[in-house]
Amino acid sequence: MMINSSPSEASRSSNVRRFVGATLKRDFQVIGKCGLTMLMCTRLIEQVADFTGRITISNGAISVDGRSMIDMLQLAAVTGTVLTIEISGRDAGLMMQRIERLMTTSK
Repeated sequence: MMINSSPSEASRSSNVRRFVGATLKRDFQVIGKCGLTMLMCTRLIEQVADFTGRITISNGAISVDGRSMIDMLQLAAVTGTVLTIEISGRDAGLMMQRIERLMTTSK
């Protein structure tokens, strides 16, 4: 079966969603004597719960979904680890502000 559709036809389709927003990227150093704990992951997930965009967290070796507790714990981020957080979506600026507040004040 072959589908014959040009890109312009696909972009006019009502079934095609368009990505609207910005992509922001920022590095954060993990602070606190225990590193990135389950409590910290839970707080981060709560901050982004109402956000519809994409959140990716990376420790340089792997990148994970910023909405998944299991994924974030795989980062094994001890104190001093630099995490890169990338946020894409309509309210990316607001989400980055929330995460920045959390990452710089957690102990």
